[in-house]
Amino acid sequence: RDDRDSEDGDQPSPVIPVDPDACILPDAALCAFTVLDSVLVTLVQGPARWKMQLFEQPCPGEDPRPGGQIGEVELSTYAPPAGVPGKPADPHFLPVLCCVSPSGSRVPRDLLGGPGGFTLEDALFGLLFGADATLLQSPVVLCGLPDGQLCCVILKALVTSRSAPGDPNALVKILHHLEEPVIFIGALKTEPQAAEAAENFLPDEDVHSDCLVALGHHGRMLAIKASWDESGKLVPELREYCLPGPVLCAACGGGGRVYHSTPSDLCVVDLSRGSTPLGPEQPEEGPGGLPPMLCPASLNICSVVSLSASPRTHEGGTKLLALSAKGRLMTCSLDLDSEIPGPARMTTESAGRKIKELLSGIGDISERVSFLKKAVDQRNKALTSLNEAMNVSCALLSSGAGPRPISCTTSTTWSRLQTQDMLMATCVLENSSSFSLDQGWTLCIQVLTSSCALDLDSACSAITYTIPVDQLGPGARREVTLPLGPGENGGLDLPVTVSCTLFYSLREVVGGALAPSDSEDPFLDECPS
Repeated sequence: RDDRDSEDGDQPSPVIPVDPDACILPDAALCAFTVLDSVLVTLVQGPARWKMQLFEQPCPGEDPRPGGQIGEVELSTYAPPAGVPGKPADPHFLPVLCCVSPSGSRVPRDLLGGPGGFTLEDALFGLLFGADATLLQSPVVLCGLPDGQLCCVILKALVTSRSAPGDPNALVKILHHLEEPVIFIGALKTEPQAAEAAENFLPDEDVHSDCLVALGHHGRMLAIKASWDESGKLVPELREYCLPGPVLCAACGGGGRVYHSTPSDLCVVDLSRGSTPLGPEQPEEGPGGLPPMLCPASLNICSVVSLSASPRTHEGGTKLLALSAKGRLMTCSLDLDSEIPGPARMTTESAGRKIKELLSGIGDISERVSFLKKAVDQRNKALTSLNEAMNVSCALLSSGAGPRPISCTTSTTWSRLQTQDMLMATCVLENSSSFSLDQGWTLCIQVLTSSCALDLDSACSAITYTIPVDQLGPGARREVTLPLGPGENGGLDLPVTVSCTLFYSLREVVGGALAPSDSEDPFLDECPS
């Protein structure tokens, strides 16, 4: 930013009044215009299609209104953005117009429409716009539409179409479709020697650009350049890049650099051939290719809504004239000799090694994600089981003297097994609650015989049966049948006491859901079932 002019005094900027009589073309549908020599080019939004119109530019001293209309052509269909109910409509984008001339054109640089006009080298001009524009040495009007179309109209063909009407669609050529609103169209020098020479041009000298660029609102950038194919034929090379967005404005500077502004930053990318090392298969002579990727460098300036780049100054830098969203006009001085980040040269071996490292890292991350997902699923399942256990416990505690929601009844019967009569006990576990007995619940049946049955606190042997209870839903019941005698000596010890207990194992439910480092928690070792 340059604030040196403020030292001379705090004189306000001059205000130039504009009289209503200065309006030369009152048209509410007018969306864009540009001036080329003695022709005024306008773009009007019609009811269904875009319309390009040409007018004669008034001469000084005459009526300020333009002369008669000398040409008209309709472009693509206009499709207004469809709004979503309840959401704000998409921002309205205006089309972009600029004039392009071949290097042999007699149109002076200052009559190419100001900053929006430029001159292309003959090779690229002929590849883009065809033999008609080259033979006629005619300027071409480039138009970037809000729907993403980049189209062109040969000016002399449009003017002569009024005297010899033909197919109007033949006058319009669609070069590309960005699939997002076109924000900027420009051109620059990308060859190292040519770019260095272009930086030393005076402002009023003509510069023949060798690369056409178009930038979309969401950051998609198109670069078109004349390049050699494998058979040695000159062909147009089109390459798309993805830059940070949304893009507010852009400008082309010296040295093959493109400046573009986003709400959070002002960035610069380098399209010059010297910014990316040549591969072994890329020729050293003739037009070079475009870089395979771009690395935006930040200039730490935000919310620039309009931008203009000046040629190289005598001090060796570039000046940008920027207008911020708050209406502040800034002059930014940049040092072009400083290194701009770019992709480092990488051999095939190092590239293969880098790819293997990335794939290995992706595999490790994928394995870790699978492990974590499994752990999360286990913990969710454990929490669900704990919640069910708490509900069952609360239901049992709140039942009081009434019928228990979960009960176990025992009945005995004689049954003959092989050649011996056996006294069998049948225990029925019935779930009358609205909850399920899932993983972690165990039914323990203890059988005490003879004197042990009379004194439960006495130390004597007993037989305990453990039966896991899995998926005992509401209203379900589980039957367990076990023998009571006679024993091996053939005698039956009576009386016999059968006691049923329902256990819940916290370790069985929670232990599997803990990470390996957490499974050794001393709390679990000390916590009984």
